Amino acid sequence: MNPQDDTESWNIFPDHRVWHNKLWLSMKLGHRCGPAGIQVPESGEYVVRPIYNLMGMGLGAKIMFLRPDFKHCQIPPGHFWCERFEGPHYSADFEWSHLQDGLWGWTQINCWRGYNNPQLWRFTKWEKIRDVTIETPWFFSKLGWNWNMRHINVETIGDKIIEVHLRRSPDPHDGHEILIPIWQGDDISSYMRDGYKYIEAYDDADGQLPIPRLGFCVK
Repeated sequence: MNPQDDTESWNIFPDHRVWHNKLWLSMKLGHRCGPAGIQVPESGEYVVRPIYNLMGMGLGAKIMFLRPDFKHCQIPPGHFWCERFEGPHYSADFEWSHLQDGLWGWTQINCWRGYNNPQLWRFTKWEKIRDVTIETPWFFSKLGWNWNMRHINVETIGDKIIEVHLRRSPDPHDGHEILIPIWQGDDISSYMRDGYKYIEAYDDADGQLPIPRLGFCVK
């Protein structure tokens, strides 16, 4: 069973809803993090995101300079701060499969590098990567014990996991090496001249993105 988005995952896998809680996951992974109202340990740039975001698309994620001596809360309620990691943004799909000696585990079936600077939600390119292997912590195996859950998607910055989705990526990966997200107002003529094909894949995070994504130019 492969849900198409996180709202479907929420309904299909009710016993695993805590995995949608990005603050819980960050704490479980040992990241320095905290909810709105909790001071950061030192001044610096942090990633601020909603604790829950079932609509995807990086909605509400941003980089903020935070101080430990604030007089008023610096981030919105329902959001959390997390230490900022350095490195490429990766997104990998995993399949629950038989490994050896009767053991089962998550097997990586693809990996994509995303480019999204400076706006965290607005990716400009996804490129298939074959020389990166993402290690999943031991407690991820609990997800595989639900035999209806065949796939997960894991996002990282470098080797630091930042998100887990109880589904495969919905992007049109199959048979392609490069995906160029096309946002409202983008001109795709140069991509079409270079041999790309356009695939419609509209998403505006339920009307909450500043501009909608219309689809992808793929190659």
